[in-house]
This record gives sequence, C-alpha cells and structure tokens, in this order.
Amino acid sequence: MLTAFLIYMLVLLKTQQREYWRALHNEFKLARQSRTDAFTQLFNRRFFDEKLKEFGNMLSRNRGPLTIMLIDCDLFKRINDNYGHDIGDECLKYLAQLFTEVLTRSTDFCARYGGEEFSVILPGVDSKGCKIVAERIRKKSKTHHCRLMATSFR
Repeated sequence: MLTAFLIYMLVLLKTQQREYWRALHNEFKLARQSRTDAFTQLFNRRFFDEKLKEFGNMLSRNRGPLTIMLIDCDLFKRINDNYGHDIGDECLKYLAQLFTEVLTRSTDFCARYGGEEFSVILPGVDSKGCKIVAERIRKKSKTHHCRLMATSFR
C-alpha cells in the first residue's frame, strides 16, 4: 500500500510540475502578446507608454536627456486607397523592419503608436543625436523606396 501511495505521489508531482511549467510558459506568452503589435511585431502603444514613464523616471534621477521621436508616414491613406490594404499592410511591415535595422542600440525603443504612426524613445540622446537618427531613418527609407514599392506591387 505504501509503495502504491509513493508511486501515486511521484506521478502527481510530475504532472503538477509539467502543469506549472506549461502555465508559466503561457503567462510569458500572454505578457509578450499584450505588449506587442501582432501585425508589425513592434511593441504597442500601451507598452510604449509604460516604457516612456520608466525611462523618464530613470533619466530624471540621472539628469540625462530623453528624446522621443514620432514618425507619421506621409500619404499612407493614398497607398491604401490606390493599391489596397494588403499593400498598405506590407508597407507597414517593411517600415517596422526598417526601424528595427536603424535603431541598433539595445536601449532604443520603437513602437507602433497607431495606424501608420510609430514612436521611438532614445534614452540618453539629445536633439543633435535625434537629428542623426532621424536622418539615418530618412536615408534608409529613401534608399529602399524602390524595394518598398516593388514589395507593394506583388
């Protein structure tokens, strides 16, 4: 009887352990989904607001600069109207990838703010540094304009 009880307890323990790790995995997955824009895989506006507060608090103690860049894609409505929302969606995905490539510091933070609007937090960067980052984004998007349009016409 004691042997059967011990076997039962071991099986129960193993089952509970498996359920615990499964629940923990699901919790991490849910947390990631709640802060990520499912479409572009960038962070979402809600998480941007949280990070902005966090960076603001941290840098106010250290007296460091904090730059916020808002990027609005000009004439995006025209792309959707002329070529359809599928093409517009591809453009948004492409832009998200472009921002990820340009923002190389681990502290840089990019999020989809809404529709075709993106926001970037650059902790420790002043206005001069922000202009440099903005120019890199502009140049890369201009350089890849043909590829962006080629992607759009698939």
